[in-house]
Amino acid sequence: MFLIVFMGIMGITTTNQELFPEFDAEMITVTVSYRGATPEEVEESVCVRIEEAIQGLEGVERITSTASEGSGTVLIEVETGYDTRELLDDVKSRVDAITTFPLETEQPVIQELVPRTQVINIAIAGDTDERTLKSLGEQVREEVLALPEISQAELKGARPYEVSIEVSEEALRRYGRNHSMRQEPRRRLGGLLTALALAGTGTLKAGD
Repeated sequence: MFLIVFMGIMGITTTNQELFPEFDAEMITVTVSYRGATPEEVEESVCVRIEEAIQGLEGVERITSTASEGSGTVLIEVETGYDTRELLDDVKSRVDAITTFPLETEQPVIQELVPRTQVINIAIAGDTDERTLKSLGEQVREEVLALPEISQAELKGARPYEVSIEVSEEALRRYGRNHSMRQEPRRRLGGLLTALALAGTGTLKAGD
């Protein structure tokens, strides 16, 4: 009995422990945006065609696909010991050669999956308005990113900036605008809506 307890204590004291254990996630991802498509359409028109293109490549251990609304992702697991960069180049060549993607799809994004470990959370609070807190959060994020040991920092819990344009009924009547003229501001904002959609920088919502 004493021997068992002694061996157990020795095992605990000699076991290597790491707060953030290192691991190699040898993965490659291929992501294609297909706006307006259902998961079934994404699977058939995007994921399956990528799988067929990279099937048989040397260095591929396993292929897993995920089709969601408007986007498809193919995850490629690299064989142990195989050069990930070499396989990445081969995958790019095969995917770039695909000519049967629907016209609505965007350029495939192909990249090596780099593991990241979260090390700290920084909370910012104070008796002030939301905009000031967000500005402070952005400042802290930039200072953290300036540290040489930090590769990524994200600001969470802050709502995106929004510009609201409202036209009151009284103002419309004062300037002699009837109900049909309400549509004029919307038509003029159409160009802004198109620009936002193309740039992916925001959205435009029109009220009643």
